Amino acid sequence: MPLEECGNMIITTLAYSQRTEDTAYLSQHYTILKQWTGYLIQEALIPANQLSTDDFQGQLANQTNLALKGIIAIQAMSEIASKTGNTDDAQNYSSIAHEYIAQWQDLAVVTSASPPHTNLDYQDNSSHGKPYVCGSVKRGMLMIYRTSIQSIRRPSPWSEPRPAEYL
Repeated sequence: MPLEECGNMIITTLAYSQRTEDTAYLSQHYTILKQWTGYLIQEALIPANQLSTDDFQGQLANQTNLALKGIIAIQAMSEIASKTGNTDDAQNYSSIAHEYIAQWQDLAVVTSASPPHTNLDYQDNSSHGKPYVCGSVKRGMLMIYRTSIQSIRRPSPWSEPRPAEYL
């Protein structure tokens, strides 16, 4: 689960920093975070055959949620770079994340279905996926996702309202 774990580490590191306002931690670990982001840039958009949180499927290539987690993590790294004064990196990572999310939407959203929905994996338009990787990370990082897929999102009957600071 290398893609998933790289994404988790970057997203949770940003979430920690947002909660504690500890940018020294980000600076201390910037080199390894940048290394993991390099891996995500190579692997996130078209995930290799691997396990993920959706392991009920076993190993699967081109997983919609796995790709989305990687893209969100790249955007998270843009915010980390910005918080640590690495403005060139911040701009580069944000540009890549925005480019990838546009491609992800073309690959992951089955627009020919009524209603449109995301698929579990890119190659199976008869499958259904529910993007869940967004969790409780603050607004700035999630806007890349929310604006790209807002038109097909429907509230889940199991979803509880989230505090405004996490929407």
